[in-house]
Amino acid sequence: RDSIAAPTEGIYGEFTYELSDSSLGSDIDFQRFGLRLTVLIPKFKKRFISAVNFAGWIMTGDGIPFFELTQLGGKNTIRGYGQGRFVDQNGYVVNFEERWNVIRYNVAGVDQVIQLAGFIDVGRVFAEGERFKLKDTKIAAGAAVRLVVPDSELVASIDMGFSDEGSAVFVGLDYPF
Repeated sequence: RDSIAAPTEGIYGEFTYELSDSSLGSDIDFQRFGLRLTVLIPKFKKRFISAVNFAGWIMTGDGIPFFELTQLGGKNTIRGYGQGRFVDQNGYVVNFEERWNVIRYNVAGVDQVIQLAGFIDVGRVFAEGERFKLKDTKIAAGAAVRLVVPDSELVASIDMGFSDEGSAVFVGLDYPF
């Protein structure tokens, strides 16, 4: 990517492995595997940026504490639902966002960009042993308004998503992915 916090192009990938094991002093044995891939595609001299994100998690083990389970819903997964709305062992999320740099201006020598974005978020959690299927997949769509300060890598964001359960609003100082 061309920037850590305010990227406009590039690819980001991440693989994680977490282990809780009785041989390490834990009371609970489980493993979590995670994969994330984000692709940013600029168009029209970076006036528009297509952002595509995929993430998936697989957990194995019994008696996994609720707070360790895969959670979907919230600013970084499915923005039409509240934080942690859906919980189970495994899960996936796919996000598509079209970012539009509407206005670029300079204040006191600092470049700033007003950005609008439309998005669609899709995801699902499921139990261990359950086969991958699209049934019960949750979908949300919405929009965001952002102030981006590229030189400082600051992104002030207000995202509003709509789903079958209503709407949710998230405020943050970064991109969702």
